[in-house]
Amino acid sequence: MKCTAQVTVRWGRGIHLGSSAAISEIAKKFNCSTSIENRYGRITNAKSVLSLTALVAPKGSELTIHCDGEDAEEAIQALKRVFVEREET
Repeated sequence: MKCTAQVTVRWGRGIHLGSSAAISEIAKKFNCSTSIENRYGRITNAKSVLSLTALVAPKGSELTIHCDGEDAEEAIQALKRVFVEREET
């Protein structure tokens, strides 16, 4: 099953090492493929901290999460929660 969701980066420093690690940690819990796309069409593996930090997603960026696989819906919901609930560190 393929799922997508839109999220907004709300952390003051955008996606940085700390937020990348949190996103990656959640994404790795699922068997489906997970990726995140920025407004420029750059798509990165959501399970890779280094790829996420290179995404170029400052505060206010609109991103699209893509998940494809048996647990895609659960993965989308979990990743959306990271963007909503995680405090900036």
